[in-house]
Amino acid sequence: MAEYSPMMQHYLATKKQYNDCILFYRLGDFYEMFFDDAITVSKELELTLTGKDCGQEERAPMCGVPFHAAETYINRLVSNGHKVAICEQMEDPKLAKGIVKREVIKVVTPGTNLNAQALDETKNNYLFCIYYQGDVIGVSICDFSTGDYFVTELKSENELIDEINKFVPSEIIVNEYFAMSGIDLTAVNEKLNISMSTLENWYFDEDSSIKKLLSHFKISALDGLGVKDYPTGIIAAGALLTYLYETQKSDMSHIITLTPYTTGKYMLIDSSSRRNLELVETLREKQKRGSLIWVLDKTKTAMGARALRSMIEQPLINKDEIINRQNVVEELCNNQIDREELREYMNPIYDLERLMTKISCKSANPRDLIAFRNSLEMLPYIKQIIGNFKSNLFKKYYEEIKKDSKHGQKLLSKFVDYIFNLDNIKEINDFSTKIRFYIYYNSHFKELDRFINNHFSMPQGFSFRTISDIKGNTEKDLIKFFKSKSSYEIEPNYSTSNENIYEILYVTSVSYTHLTLPTT
Repeated sequence: MAEYSPMMQHYLATKKQYNDCILFYRLGDFYEMFFDDAITVSKELELTLTGKDCGQEERAPMCGVPFHAAETYINRLVSNGHKVAICEQMEDPKLAKGIVKREVIKVVTPGTNLNAQALDETKNNYLFCIYYQGDVIGVSICDFSTGDYFVTELKSENELIDEINKFVPSEIIVNEYFAMSGIDLTAVNEKLNISMSTLENWYFDEDSSIKKLLSHFKISALDGLGVKDYPTGIIAAGALLTYLYETQKSDMSHIITLTPYTTGKYMLIDSSSRRNLELVETLREKQKRGSLIWVLDKTKTAMGARALRSMIEQPLINKDEIINRQNVVEELCNNQIDREELREYMNPIYDLERLMTKISCKSANPRDLIAFRNSLEMLPYIKQIIGNFKSNLFKKYYEEIKKDSKHGQKLLSKFVDYIFNLDNIKEINDFSTKIRFYIYYNSHFKELDRFINNHFSMPQGFSFRTISDIKGNTEKDLIKFFKSKSSYEIEPNYSTSNENIYEILYVTSVSYTHLTLPTT
């Protein structure tokens, strides 16, 4: 029997490592799928199924999608419950000797998807980890898109189902022993459209889980996290964190704390009561309109919408905490001018939680950085208004914003300086990509002369006509091109053209993922 071609051998070896995923294998300007993956994807995405010579008598089933439009197709697959492993080219094919080096750069799952089009900004996208150990069930929940990370322990199947109904995760991961627990989550998973998978036992090794948590939070003992009373929950938390490291291939620096909680801290509302009370959706139509949250939600930011939803789904029962929250509401009601001014400053703030996650995971594009910058600029004004309030919670918020705003401005300055220092962007070899990134960030072209002159010895008066003139050129070619120009000519409406902005994002959204960001 003939051997597979070298490329196909590498594909099959990679697929073996990610056999529970659909493998998007980068070939030139396309992500290709082969064999069973191709058959599955062609049916679900309604793509044409073709074939490719692979060294065998029969051609391998194949289908593909353009790499610049891959996110749309990935979102559709993930929303159907699939995991998608993205295998990217790690070197320039023109410079490669032999087969191009390729690696899986991340695995997109229902609980780890960061694409804004796939997420509801008013809801958390939770990943739910269950570690079953007889009479105790360890549970850890994480919203990878915001960095929220919780741990608890439960005693019964009813408590577990209530927690699932409360958090409504998009993905559940369990240990192998859970299959023998007799707990059947099929009904709740189908009702809530939850994807569930079983992880190998090594994910739930106690020593490995503890080491992973200690390493991630850079601490010497778990006492500092306040989780010593959750020994089974710690294993679930460690397994979840390991799963994130394995799938996302990043340092998870946006996950900065693990919050333990007990189910008794909040009012216990069973799944039947949640449906009948119509807290977040109506009983019949399953729509937000007509529910309690629809009546109450007048929030200005995505973060506020998620916080309100959490408050409704998890009512407080501690008297002091309830009074503190009431005092905040009373103070806002009694200070209409400050309240309206606060809302005005919150209006332009983007989803900072998810923006920070994108930056941490090196998947932000220029549009995200602009949103991040503009949002941080609002913090000093919000801090000033909050400083006028007297309630305990507002005093706490004031101190937190006072600390974070200083850190945020310092981070922003450092981050922007780093991005536009060509010496630091070693992974992006295409000089035109660096230029595009800079132009889009500044939203105009008058800075381009200064940018080029700061990094290259250019004669006065150099210029280029359009971005398309530098597309695909090397740095050496660009310098030669610049020296040949004697006038500065840019179409005045270029920066507002959707087509050209798309072209800029098209390049930077791919190349930016390989940046190494500075540590704070």
